[in-house]
Amino acid sequence: MQPIFVRGVSFAERPVFRRHKGIRFRDASYIILENVELSDCPLQISTVWNASNIAVRHCESHDIVGGSAAMSARAPHVVIYNNEIHDNGPYDPEGPEEDTHAVNINSGAQDAWVIDNLMYNIQGDGVQVKGDSGSISTRIYIGRNICHETNENFVDAKSSRDLIISQNRAWGFHVTLFSGAEAITIHNENNDNERVWIIFNEVFDSRNGISLVSGVDLNAVGNVVYDITNTGINDGSNNSEIHYNTVYECDLIPGNGASAETSNNIVATTANSGNFVDAANGDFHLVAGSVYIDAGSFNNIFDDFFDLYGIDITKDFDGVSRPQGSAFDLGAFERLL
Repeated sequence: MQPIFVRGVSFAERPVFRRHKGIRFRDASYIILENVELSDCPLQISTVWNASNIAVRHCESHDIVGGSAAMSARAPHVVIYNNEIHDNGPYDPEGPEEDTHAVNINSGAQDAWVIDNLMYNIQGDGVQVKGDSGSISTRIYIGRNICHETNENFVDAKSSRDLIISQNRAWGFHVTLFSGAEAITIHNENNDNERVWIIFNEVFDSRNGISLVSGVDLNAVGNVVYDITNTGINDGSNNSEIHYNTVYECDLIPGNGASAETSNNIVATTANSGNFVDAANGDFHLVAGSVYIDAGSFNNIFDDFFDLYGIDITKDFDGVSRPQGSAFDLGAFERLL
């Protein structure tokens, strides 16, 4: 089957869609929307209108208002790739809550990819993942995005199964009138999150880094978290695994009663900064002679991921195979020999 293209000439010469009610794909599949500008024009992809197999790429979306999302997916097989989504809401830490998100992965979504997007100045979340009873969002991949300055979070997962959040860079989440300001938060009162993997992300300049509040089989592996005013990685689920992270000048699990399995993490302060290349500027690669080199061990978390998804993540933040020396290095980075 050949896809249908709805496209502008190029990203530099793109048509502008302006319509408050937005764009909806009805009885549509195998469609690629690319090189268009959406101004106050939310895009909705939903099984309610029999949509599936949709790709949205190389687009710009801005000035969405009224509690909608710039791009919303409630359908199987959706790719949201290399878009710039900004100034939606509007962004105002002192303003009212409207839940105007950049991307909303909604009930019934399956096999959705949100990758290589730039999101900033957002009134709600960068990406919200949610579902309802019997219709949990499943097999969702959020990867290699850059997100900063939202009123709420980068990722807020309320209901998901097999959610992978990987290789993102996120910063600028601070306390507002209606948010605890976590860069990544996994939470739901019904524990509807299951098999969530937060791996190889860089999170900084926020009130809280990664918050594992509720769910089953929540995992944080190989992340770099720094310049956080409250908690770097917070576990409240009683069912989390936290391994090979580098946490600098903030807490890892602040003793809130939860019981996570932890190993091979670095929790460092300025007193330990000599072990890193340039901690003051966010470079936590290990220098020669660092006390963290060859001080770790193998953890079965790598086998667990491979058994589920057939992908080997026995690597560090940069993709370097582990171990390089006689044993694993602690933290997110393996020093190259």
